[in-house]
Amino acid sequence: MKAKVLLRLNKRNFPSDVGNSPLPNSLNPGDIIDVVEEVKGTVINGTFNDRWFKTDRGYYVWSGGVTFEFDFQRLSSENRQIDTDVNFQNEVNLRIKNGNLNYLELTKIIESNSSGSGVAVAIFDTGINKSHVALADKFKGFETSSEIIHPHGTLIAGLIGSSRKSNFTGVSPDSNLLDCGMFDKKGFKKEKFEDAVKKILELKKNSSLKGIVANFSFDMTSGSDIGFLTEPLESLSNEIIIVASAGEARSGINELAKERMLQFPSRLKNVISVGSIDSDFIKNENVIFNSQLKFIVPNFSYWSCTNKSNDDFGFVSKDSAATAVLTGLISNLISSGILGNYPRVDSVVEYLNRYSTTINSSSILSNFKLFQP
Repeated sequence: MKAKVLLRLNKRNFPSDVGNSPLPNSLNPGDIIDVVEEVKGTVINGTFNDRWFKTDRGYYVWSGGVTFEFDFQRLSSENRQIDTDVNFQNEVNLRIKNGNLNYLELTKIIESNSSGSGVAVAIFDTGINKSHVALADKFKGFETSSEIIHPHGTLIAGLIGSSRKSNFTGVSPDSNLLDCGMFDKKGFKKEKFEDAVKKILELKKNSSLKGIVANFSFDMTSGSDIGFLTEPLESLSNEIIIVASAGEARSGINELAKERMLQFPSRLKNVISVGSIDSDFIKNENVIFNSQLKFIVPNFSYWSCTNKSNDDFGFVSKDSAATAVLTGLISNLISSGILGNYPRVDSVVEYLNRYSTTINSSSILSNFKLFQP
């Protein structure tokens, strides 16, 4: 499968940067490579990412420095068009139960006519660096007492909504972002959460938005009393779309298994739960997933914003990124008007199910694929 290089990247004889001198002629941003295999190697760059790609030329590159040609960020680039010299359907290998997928309708949702305009995305997280060049002017008419206590919130915000003013765009670049930071340095703050929920409901009542999507890219089970969170989140899910991370499935661990309880709030009835899965795990034919799980997205690293400076970029992956990608896609879906303003959660799930495939041991992982358990 073809992939695009995002940054200067060394070629290696094996999947590690330790004791492995770079080969001549390093790769540069924009170069195209052919990936033939994904392998585990050395964690690099402090990202906890040990995924490497073997190319058709025999050398290895770190996965965090490339993106597949058909991921959401490429489709949300400035021209927002699919390359005409590539057979999109064969490359991505999308299928549904009753035949080939009509992929054109899905790509239209992600193209320029539906890039999140008129939709607000509420990011319940650890605070956002709103001064970042990719996030400037993204926060309008929604003020909270949020503070940045961890880079996670900024990474999620960048993946969802980075604007066209930066050197990459998010999944939903024209959406309006809402910073719903729920923490301070001492931990979860109930009043911050309640304030954010109140302002979201006021925004829905007093604005002409097409819809609001809330993103929870982490597990709220630890560090907070989920007992008092259940009722307000269930009420909120009747007003807007909520997307939440359910966990990950990878070698040695399956947080999405039938016998496991999904992360909170993804296990609530009207919340769209999404997990991530690695290629080595997908070959397990004996896995039974939790029936509450709505979607699974392949685990890839995505380019996003950081807190280090106002023009610094990094990577985010696993179920946090999977949740953000699906949130951005749903924002674009609502923006398109196909389901009307403020669609019900069952309508959104039904629509996405049409572009998903049942996961099995022969499934091929792609950035662009939604799986059903």
